[in-house]
Amino acid sequence: MIQLFVSKNFSMKLFGTAILALTLNVQTLAAKAASTNSIQTVDFTKCSEFVGLAPIPLGNVKNLVPQSYAISGTEIGKANLVVRSTQCEGFGVGNSETQPGTLAQVGVNIVSPDGTGDINNYTLWYVTNNLNLATILQQAGINAKLVPALTYNFTSDDTGSGGNLDVNVPLPANPSFTISGYEFDPPSTDPSLLYVANWWQSTQNTTIKTNTTFPNIRFANSAVTLYTDPNSDLGNLIGRGSTAFTTLSLRGRFDEAHMDVIVTPVPEPSFDLSTVLAALWMGFLLRLEVRKSKRTSGSRY
Repeated sequence: MIQLFVSKNFSMKLFGTAILALTLNVQTLAAKAASTNSIQTVDFTKCSEFVGLAPIPLGNVKNLVPQSYAISGTEIGKANLVVRSTQCEGFGVGNSETQPGTLAQVGVNIVSPDGTGDINNYTLWYVTNNLNLATILQQAGINAKLVPALTYNFTSDDTGSGGNLDVNVPLPANPSFTISGYEFDPPSTDPSLLYVANWWQSTQNTTIKTNTTFPNIRFANSAVTLYTDPNSDLGNLIGRGSTAFTTLSLRGRFDEAHMDVIVTPVPEPSFDLSTVLAALWMGFLLRLEVRKSKRTSGSRY
């Protein structure tokens, strides 16, 4: 009888140790997976860009941004649409040969998910005419499309202090749109700024962050308008076929910038499995204690 009790007690301890070890091992693997990042790099040289923020109804965009992100400006029932277009003499993507390129991004301004960056946006659409850039962004999981006919043209006027901007984002971009209007050119004598911009996007299995550092960017004001098909996804977002950028509208010039494309895996459901296993083990022990209590109570009568 004593031998049987010892054998059962030993088996229970062994089983408990195995469950605990499995639980800790699963948690360790999940934590390791969550901290493993994949990084691609892009270097930009000799660039000019437009960036603008336009207020839109919060309800129009709420379902396009995952709940894990906090949209800026929600306290007044508005969100800010962010539109950016950049042209550079050089796109240096990874180890590939540097080539000229243009890109355009559309997103929603959000609160920084990790406390970094001077501005943070959730990516809705991304287009570029640079094949290498489109390829690494698509591989990372970003909703990026190669649009060879994408154009960005800034034409200086006779004053030398500004000029007209025309950006054309044609098909196969979906949605397609144009940006046009007058921009002031940042004087070369103006002090440059260190600026950090983060753009985010999430898939079922990953979080993707493009982190761009501008060590010497200069800004000046602009007055441009975005035009699109009012029935397109972008038109539905702004509620019409055009919008000005009343929250922010800037022309930027910079000699260099560096972008990291950071892919972070979402932890596997195995972490939840470890919690279930631990709960089952605790339930098993509790059940044994209840049975033991019943046997003890029954022996008194």
